Amino acid sequence: MAINSIAEIEDFVRKESGIFPGKKINPSTTIEDDLHITGDDAIEFMEKFFDKFEVDYSSFDFQRYFNGEGFNPFKLLLLPFPSFRRKFQQEAEKVPLTLGMLAKAVELKKWDAEKIEQHQLN
Repeated sequence: MAINSIAEIEDFVRKESGIFPGKKINPSTTIEDDLHITGDDAIEFMEKFFDKFEVDYSSFDFQRYFNGEGFNPFKLLLLPFPSFRRKFQQEAEKVPLTLGMLAKAVELKKWDAEKIEQHQLN
């Protein structure tokens, strides 16, 4: 990864997310939780990211990192049923996607979840 790639990614994130210029972001900043990019906005954000940085996204699993658009209160009614509760818990247990992970994808030039997520743990 080039020395300035994280800076380029930070510039891209600032431009695409519209975050306040003075807000601190770093490699551990999460796209969904910290920057509040979710649902359709997250799809558009990731499409622009893959295009701009020429990252092969053929193995990218959107559902692994992002929740869907909005909140469905009817899901709460299904929680007493074990099969629905397991599905609801799986939906809630997303891998937090960070700027550092985006930088690793740029370095690899492809989305390799195992390498990218392992890099985040180091």
